[in-house]
Amino acid sequence: WSPADTSGERLAFSESSGEIKYAAPDKGLFHVKSSKQWNPEKRIYDARPSNSGEHWVCNGTSIYEFRHSERQLRETKLPPEMRGRAISEGPLPFVFGAKADTLKKRYSMRIITPATVTDQIWLEALPKFQVDAANFSKVELILRATDLMPFAIQIFKPGGQDRDVYQFDPRTSLIDRGLDLIRDFSRPLTPLGYTFIEEQAPGS
Repeated sequence: WSPADTSGERLAFSESSGEIKYAAPDKGLFHVKSSKQWNPEKRIYDARPSNSGEHWVCNGTSIYEFRHSERQLRETKLPPEMRGRAISEGPLPFVFGAKADTLKKRYSMRIITPATVTDQIWLEALPKFQVDAANFSKVELILRATDLMPFAIQIFKPGGQDRDVYQFDPRTSLIDRGLDLIRDFSRPLTPLGYTFIEEQAPGS
């Protein structure tokens, strides 16, 4: 079980920080750089190895995934019909540029902003199709009212109260240009001691 605060409210079982980057229409980066997990025996958070978190890059034609437990860097080549939409049609479309009409087709959405909140817009999204319901039972998205940029996303797991919460630090919400874009979405270097594996996407 995760720890609880003085009022009995459950705190996070694990906490991570890192980077999420996106460039329209189909380039993205997800990189967990640091993580800690609750140790119920010691009743403290233990730091996890820096290279154990989720890390993948999509350059529009391939997805590169670091599988640290297997010491592998895997390149999955995307078939032509998936290019241009592979990220926005994945499990985090609210971050990776899905179009409004696509979201309306995939989710039942409503505004749930508390009456006391004036600087944010809160949205609730319920999946309409099994392919999305397999990933989450609902999503709560908080946007900054000033620019409609994501402030936080809460993803509830299927069949229970477990959830993943992503909070975005506005101080690090930057727009990369030029060489930064090339660097962020280029094929990553294979780390020392890792094996590079190339494969095709399922069904391609």
